Amino acid sequence: MRDAFDIDRLRLVGVVLNEQLENHLHDTLMNHELEAEDISRRISQVDEKRCLSELRSLLPPEVFDALAREQFRPLRNALHELYRRWLEDE
Repeated sequence: MRDAFDIDRLRLVGVVLNEQLENHLHDTLMNHELEAEDISRRISQVDEKRCLSELRSLLPPEVFDALAREQFRPLRNALHELYRRWLEDE
């Protein structure tokens, strides 16, 4: 969950992967034999229950509450954006 939060925050300030980092991410996914279905399943695990248990104590209340009001959708959206290239294979 923390990774999803960090990815969301980086995306909000305009950070994008350069070609080298995108290639590294690709290699990592291939080394772990993760396919689009696996990525989608992991993204779906960014749910209210897990976010409550893993993020509530880490984030300022106003940040956590804003994400909770949206049922943590911004975190899932950030992951979808990051993995878009590989999810298009679905």
